[in-house]
Amino acid sequence: FRRSMVRAVREVSPDLVHCMNVDMLWVGFRASGCRRFVYDSREHFATTGDPPWLTRLWWVTKERILTPRAAGVLTVTDMIAEDLARRYRIPRPTALVNGCTSYVTEALPAHEPLRLLHQGRFYYDRHLDDVIEAVVRLDGRVQFTLQGWGHAEEDLKALVEQRGAGSFVVFQPPCPPDEVVAAAASHDVGIINIWPENDSHRWTGSNKLFDYMGAGIAELVTNLDFTRRIIETEECGIVFDPPTVDALVDRLTYLVENPDEVARMKRNAVKAAAKYSWESQAPALYEAYERALERARRR
Repeated sequence: FRRSMVRAVREVSPDLVHCMNVDMLWVGFRASGCRRFVYDSREHFATTGDPPWLTRLWWVTKERILTPRAAGVLTVTDMIAEDLARRYRIPRPTALVNGCTSYVTEALPAHEPLRLLHQGRFYYDRHLDDVIEAVVRLDGRVQFTLQGWGHAEEDLKALVEQRGAGSFVVFQPPCPPDEVVAAAASHDVGIINIWPENDSHRWTGSNKLFDYMGAGIAELVTNLDFTRRIIETEECGIVFDPPTVDALVDRLTYLVENPDEVARMKRNAVKAAAKYSWESQAPALYEAYERALERARRR
């Protein structure tokens, strides 16, 4: 597959190759003639996930050898950018958040029962079983929608059936990317329940963080360094710590009992969305491409 990609890219003869994540880094390096490529690190591969140690070693070795050869490096948060610069002794990468491609102009009032949403993949490290347990304890005061797909889907559906929660926990299929914001906008609160288990999680700039903002809904998030900073700066959600079912129940109860506060956070999300949208991020990406092209020409 990778050899075929190298051949295909060479046939196009591009001025610059944009490599998405470490698994495409070698492809971009080979296909671009070794220098005319941009490395886009969407995760912090030195700490992300729980792969076999040889896989982790291979990821980091590729990054250490090839990242300094890139004409430009991109990533999703300033925290990851600073670590990549230190770790591989490269100029500080350009940080571009995973901004929404559209955003609403007005927030809806808070609903009763409160409408909670998880949008995206059902990975086990999202701990959606804990969210279901918390919602069950609130006994119908929260309507929880899981829109997406993933490895944990069957286990989550089995848990909902086991707990008799089918009347207030519902599953919806994923929607096209350009409909994500519109699908979220009818809810009140978006949940991000990634635990701060490693630097990749602590420094993550999740798509959901900005899609929920674009949808004009409040956010309930775990204590992740980058995410917490955005939420507290924009006053568009609540951070809970520690990431336990009890803490979730406590924070959800607060939101249920304070609909005016939920409405305020939703309005703040609407105000902040444009700042982090794709249209606000695009100029920085174009500038990064221009710098990379100039660097590739000098080489």
